[in-house]
Amino acid sequence: MPEGSRVEVQCGDQSATIRRYDMIATKEGAIRTARWGSYAAFAGAFFISIAVLLKYAQPTALGIYSWIDRWALIDAGLFLLIGIGIWKMSRAAAVVGLVLYFQETAWKWDKMGSTGFGAVQVLWTILFIICYVQGVRGTFAYQALLNLEKRSASVGGTRAPR
Repeated sequence: MPEGSRVEVQCGDQSATIRRYDMIATKEGAIRTARWGSYAAFAGAFFISIAVLLKYAQPTALGIYSWIDRWALIDAGLFLLIGIGIWKMSRAAAVVGLVLYFQETAWKWDKMGSTGFGAVQVLWTILFIICYVQGVRGTFAYQALLNLEKRSASVGGTRAPR
């Protein structure tokens, strides 16, 4: 690797080498990064709920979304729970959120074909994927930094502050 592409992170007596392009060196930075995944999940839950409510309140308003039905509220609930999980720094929630979003996108592509993916929809899909990937990166970095802090505290003979 080119010089300067790796950074040494020190926490007490423990150290780790991190590639610069994926560096999240503090727990606060990991939390800020992971929040993007929770924002995407909360937004997904909100927009799905609104689309279902509008469809049943005004059936002609969302003619293009004829594939949405009441079962989509289950998806909204799942995304809400995933958002809460990511907010609490759960790696599992972040990965499940990314996978579920990919599955939802594939299902929509199968149901609607290319007509459901105009330029705006493609941009939103890319934005949401980036947010979920940031959620995965942030939660994994947070847990790694937490483990590094715990190891450092146990080696130093003191306990990590809570």
